[in-house]
Amino acid sequence: MSNSINSIQLLGRLGQDPESSWSENGIRVGASLAVTIDKDTTDWYPLTAFGKTGEILANYVRKGEQVNIQGRISVNRWDDKSTGEPRARVQIIVDRVGLIGSNSRNALQTV
Repeated sequence: MSNSINSIQLLGRLGQDPESSWSENGIRVGASLAVTIDKDTTDWYPLTAFGKTGEILANYVRKGEQVNIQGRISVNRWDDKSTGEPRARVQIIVDRVGLIGSNSRNALQTV
């Protein structure tokens, strides 16, 4: 049996204000992160955060603000109901958020 590590760290800007929802397990926050690869290329990553990390993301970060995200990659797979074709969606499950910038509300640097 092989050992594996699923870990990712990204530095980018939020592409939208975080959106919060509640479930029986607590808060779930979604957003997207724009990561610039070079002057002509930007990759977009969907983010999901839960619990205290989700609360921090929802309360302290807004669209356009720069953050350092640490977490893991999650792949959701399903079959399209209309075509039967396999589909997949990759998202980043956020474990830690580093707030970057001079904005005074970003005094809390890493959670």
